[in-house]
Amino acid sequence: MVNDVLELESDKIIARIRAEFADELDQTKEQLEEAREETAKTKEIIRQLRAGKEIVEVADELQISTDKVNEIAELLK
Repeated sequence: MVNDVLELESDKIIARIRAEFADELDQTKEQLEEAREETAKTKEIIRQLRAGKEIVEVADELQISTDKVNEIAELLK
């Protein structure tokens, strides 16, 4: 009887821990996907700037702020 109660309690604890880590894992996956998208966008900005496009052209084409493109352009100098 005591063993059954302990086993049930430990199962509840394990389930709670799994749920907590599942939430954290989902958040981490979302953050990773956002970082991948940001990296891809940054690579495209760099590619276009190196190809000779103007900051305004790149910003318009990628639908982002000129400040963001300008920031990357400054880093490329």
